[in-house]
Amino acid sequence: TNDNNEVYNKKEPKAPDSDNTKQDDKYDHIYIEVDWDRRYPPDKAQLELVAESFQQHNIMLHIDAGEHSVNYEREYEGEYEGKPLVYPSQYGVNAESLERIVRDNFSFRDKFRYCMYVDSISYDNDNEPYGRADAMPGRMFQINKTEIIKKKNENIKYNDIEGNTFAHELGHILGLHYGGDEDINYKPNYVSIMNYSYTEEGLFADNNCNYSEFVFPEIRDFNHMDERTGIDRYNINDKVFEYRWMIKNNDDSMYPGKYSQPINSLNGYPRNTIDFNDNQIIEEDVNIKFYIKFDYDIIKQRVFDILGLHRNCNASIDDWKVVCRNIIPPENINYSAIWH
Repeated sequence: TNDNNEVYNKKEPKAPDSDNTKQDDKYDHIYIEVDWDRRYPPDKAQLELVAESFQQHNIMLHIDAGEHSVNYEREYEGEYEGKPLVYPSQYGVNAESLERIVRDNFSFRDKFRYCMYVDSISYDNDNEPYGRADAMPGRMFQINKTEIIKKKNENIKYNDIEGNTFAHELGHILGLHYGGDEDINYKPNYVSIMNYSYTEEGLFADNNCNYSEFVFPEIRDFNHMDERTGIDRYNINDKVFEYRWMIKNNDDSMYPGKYSQPINSLNGYPRNTIDFNDNQIIEEDVNIKFYIKFDYDIIKQRVFDILGLHRNCNASIDDWKVVCRNIIPPENINYSAIWH
């Protein structure tokens, strides 16, 4: 983590919590400044998709992205600071260059978080992620517009990948992990844009880029799944969306599994029923080889892969409760960011 006190004093723009700020007491408020590579501006419609999801949960997302801004009124919140980036071809492949670029572009206004739309985020030669966040909770994230455009051009089902990625990375700096409150990815009982099973295509729910709203119970044993109750044995889900998970093959490769609701057509079973093995039979006891990933714990991942010890999942969480606890951003930025 780096100390940015000297940067905080470089400007004194109108603060969003000043007496001139127009606020509705029914909402919490989150502020984000967005700068971008001149070639890859943000898609305003995608930003609106994210803002809509937050507004449905009584949080107003104010995005200062210049002409692409959402819920940003200059009369109350000051002139635009969102703009094309300085140094359009140097986006911080290491902590030092990233810090320099952020210092030259981010206004460091009180309560504002920062997002950079860039053309590359380099971890290694084989890995170009869609985005990167500085910490959980944190203050800055990046969107890799080049990779997002590539994915979007593959198939129409990825049309909202920019909004989904924006929500995913924003979720990290609002305190959310890949498994909600833990760094276990692909949890089949965690229905959230933070789960990689949903990041590319979304939730197919009321809003594609939603966070988890339901505390689905723990999965006690992958070897003994009850398809009659699926992942929702207490029947708490009152929405319709497509459950997703990853299945592990015998050769350690993986492939996506998914199941859409409602499924009352399957012999009159209730809507929380899931035919995990897709054999058109609802069974009381089936063995499902769910793939889950221990992010940033390679040793634990390898031990569980070899010995097959991991056969259960903790309960999921209500992501929005975590978001509401982290409305105010931390003061500093961690320029050695690894979360993506």
